Amino acid sequence: MSRDYSLSRVQDALDAADGNVAEAQRTIMNWLEKDQSLMIGLVAPHLKSIVSHAVEYVAHKSGQRVKPDVPLSDPTPEGDATGANVLETLLGQAPNSGGPQFGNFDEPATKPGKASSGHIDAIRKIAKNKQDKDAD
Repeated sequence: MSRDYSLSRVQDALDAADGNVAEAQRTIMNWLEKDQSLMIGLVAPHLKSIVSHAVEYVAHKSGQRVKPDVPLSDPTPEGDATGANVLETLLGQAPNSGGPQFGNFDEPATKPGKASSGHIDAIRKIAKNKQDKDAD
């Protein structure tokens, strides 16, 4: 209810300002001083992020050690389709993929493999063709 109400009030502000976004924003800011329902409707979708930011900011500023987030429920690997998990899977860096982990410096660096003689011949042929064209 308050979300629908807040969006209708935003539309009212835009209508009153003849589409001028800056003027509509000023109008809404003035309305917020007196209209608690409008405030809740606009802020509610962002409240978790606001609270999370405040907690992390104060913890960091006071030097407290912050523990990582613990999910409220154990998602199954098949159903856990967060952006980070999808990206890790696509890159082959998921913890159970056996691929290299980003930032894992414990693994020794590997040398690049040697180029095959066919590859070297192809590069030389391309370079020779380029030189022949430049000479013309």
